[in-house]
Amino acid sequence: MSEGSAENRPDLDALLDTLPRAAWRRWALLVVLALGALALVLLGMRFISGGQAANYRSEPVERASLDLAVAGSGRLEPWKVRGVGATLAGDVEAVLVKPGDRVLQGQVLARLSSAALVEARDRNRELVESRSAALAEAESAVERMRGRLSLFARVRRESDGLAPSSREMTAANIALRRAGEDLETAQVELQAARRQADRIAAQVAATEIRAPFEGVVMQSRAAPGMRVGPSSTGRPLFEIAAPYARLRMYVPVEQAQGPLPKRGAAVDLQVEGRSGRTFDARLESVVSDPDRPSASRSRRYDLVIEVPNADLSLRPGITARARVAIGERREGLVVPEEALRFARAADAGHDAAGGSAVYVLDSDGTPRRVPVDLQGGDGRGRVMVSGALTPGTHVILGLR
Repeated sequence: MSEGSAENRPDLDALLDTLPRAAWRRWALLVVLALGALALVLLGMRFISGGQAANYRSEPVERASLDLAVAGSGRLEPWKVRGVGATLAGDVEAVLVKPGDRVLQGQVLARLSSAALVEARDRNRELVESRSAALAEAESAVERMRGRLSLFARVRRESDGLAPSSREMTAANIALRRAGEDLETAQVELQAARRQADRIAAQVAATEIRAPFEGVVMQSRAAPGMRVGPSSTGRPLFEIAAPYARLRMYVPVEQAQGPLPKRGAAVDLQVEGRSGRTFDARLESVVSDPDRPSASRSRRYDLVIEVPNADLSLRPGITARARVAIGERREGLVVPEEALRFARAADAGHDAAGGSAVYVLDSDGTPRRVPVDLQGGDGRGRVMVSGALTPGTHVILGLR
């Protein structure tokens, strides 16, 4: 998933690792949940508004023993997504990849116009060459002056100070000092030219926008002729996803479903459109989500699930349902999850008391709301700990 955050989650951070979640993923999930809730509300309003018993699907509640689990749905997404943009202002000259392409680390995704920078680089190379030659000449001059002064000193010792004269010795020392100053100037000028060369080389390199890691191009906004710049941080030119050999899924759950599973727990994954096949996955972490509203008082969490995908049979965007066993067993009157979901949709369209509930049919075929207190389930049903239901009572699952 280029690769948002799940920060400030105090309840479980001490126990489990938290993983960052991008803001766009949160909004996408909210949109999906909102659309699903709207459909359920409309359906729930229809069945609460009245009708014949024959118009409803129902199922009797029975006593059973459940292996507790936490279950929910989410969408598969890349493990890491990173946005890639330009670090240099310029015009896009060529776009070399398209969405869906696999790319290697360092592969060029797009090029910016670089003619002016290449010209400046060539000029600077000439400058570096000329200043290198000047430095070499300055070094040679220093060596000549040192050799001359050394010769003067030896002759003066041998002639008992008669030659060279003091004036000639002073002139030789001054010449050596000036040659040293010229050498220092040549060194500074060459260093400056080389630094400028490095800056221009970096700018020329920046005209090639490269993939930060091996992965898949999820999105491309670049087009030839487009003006880009380093200030365009809000909308990267490319979004690169980590290879699809490992995917991730966030599954929203309520703690009311039962105890939360532990990190590393095995996950059974059923993927939309792949009926009859269960994929093995692993619970990476559990993160609290206090910002997501809840209709009940129960805390909400996200299960962060790692989905191995070595055969690349799965793709981001696919809806899947995850079930994580908790390792406990509970016996009682089991209320179907489908009946609870339908009741929540009905309550969303009418004034109703808070808490969990189901709807049953009165003798005249009118739906009636029955509050229930639940604790634990297996992803398909929940165990009732109190409520006005008895074994055999038919609860409404939905419309026929």
